[in-house]
Amino acid sequence: MSGIDDNLEALIKSVASTLNAQQIPCVLWGHCMLSIHGVSTFIGSLDFIVSDTHLDQAVAILEQSPALVPCPQTICPETSERQSSPPPKHHVHHKGCLEFTIQLFSQTDALPFLEPIDQSLSSKQQLPATYVLASDYISLPPNRPNRGSGHLKEAFTDHADWAMGMAILIREYVGRDGYLNTPIDQKRLSRETGALFIEMFRLKRPAGDWLRDLRRSFDMDEQDVVMDGSATVREKVQAT
Repeated sequence: MSGIDDNLEALIKSVASTLNAQQIPCVLWGHCMLSIHGVSTFIGSLDFIVSDTHLDQAVAILEQSPALVPCPQTICPETSERQSSPPPKHHVHHKGCLEFTIQLFSQTDALPFLEPIDQSLSSKQQLPATYVLASDYISLPPNRPNRGSGHLKEAFTDHADWAMGMAILIREYVGRDGYLNTPIDQKRLSRETGALFIEMFRLKRPAGDWLRDLRRSFDMDEQDVVMDGSATVREKVQAT
């Protein structure tokens, strides 16, 4: 599977929500994590990292899911000694496509150098600087041609979010193709908002930075957006 389509996104949210409901924080990992950060990659598994103390409980939860089945093969590619990456602690197969696996890694094996995977990951206000919610469209890129899938979709709280999303698509497609020649009617916008739109249409700023400032110009609270509860690792660790 190349990229994250609606079915895979629904599976990501279903697994993350199931684990979170049992007070098991999780971090999205592997090729799904790369795709969310904008890397074009093939996705053959859904990988999560959990704390070492929650590993056995997470394994039991996945094994109880009616949509997942135990590994049907005596010798599975996911545990082959020839694979280049460390094997997961446990994996199951998707009932509808046995070639697709859901894998669990322990933090000790995958991310021992980062903050503990605990309940702080379920709240954007408490999220450590080295993690980001997988649906955070401010920090993560949107879906773009020839790139990874970008951030997961989220529940928008008002129509302004939809309008800003449309503006970003106009910039990414119409603007970059050289057809964005219509001047902006600044009389209908505040001075700050009008300046932001002109800056965006001239392709001078990354969409994420522009969107954050535009929300502020509309007095919109970024914390009002409903996130899906799964986290991923930031592309860059913030400087201290």
